[in-house]
Amino acid sequence: MAFLGIIDTVFPKPRKPIIERLRLSILDNWYALCRLTGAARMRYLAQTIKASAQWRLKALQCFGYHLIRRKPPPELLEFYIDEILFDGGFAKAQGRYRPLPYSGVVHYFKAAENRNGLGEWQAVTDRRLLLHEIPGNHISIMSEPGLAELSRSIAACLAQSATTQPQSSQNKKSSGKPVPLQPAVVYQRTAWHR
Repeated sequence: MAFLGIIDTVFPKPRKPIIERLRLSILDNWYALCRLTGAARMRYLAQTIKASAQWRLKALQCFGYHLIRRKPPPELLEFYIDEILFDGGFAKAQGRYRPLPYSGVVHYFKAAENRNGLGEWQAVTDRRLLLHEIPGNHISIMSEPGLAELSRSIAACLAQSATTQPQSSQNKKSSGKPVPLQPAVVYQRTAWHR
């Protein structure tokens, strides 16, 4: 492979069991309630119950569209992708995934404001992990102006790897000229709660 790039990706870890996630959610809400008093406590409870009910209603609507095999309307599509597909299916698959050792150079494009540990990624490459810091956070590096810097960094790495890529019989056409390899860039969205 000519190029392997990872864009601000946390190392995949097993998902906590549902009981543990429920326990942590209850504790978070309990601590929040303990810090509040009187009317503020009642507002917090009302907002939490309302948000939970709205989430469940949207999930039920998405399930209905899924049953009748129709695409959800635009106002539900983002919720369906982020909350149902991504948070449900992707998070489960990520929890089961274990990266295998990789015998090449890995370019890690890290958002400067994030504190992702790189030791676990370093452990799966027997050569080296090259760090490229991009100004911003995990979300802002995927929009301007962070996206421009990310694009420049990836382009520079691709150009460099194209000049250092050893030729093999797989990378040649019958004319004998090298065929540019397609980059294998791994990008992981991180679930965040608004």
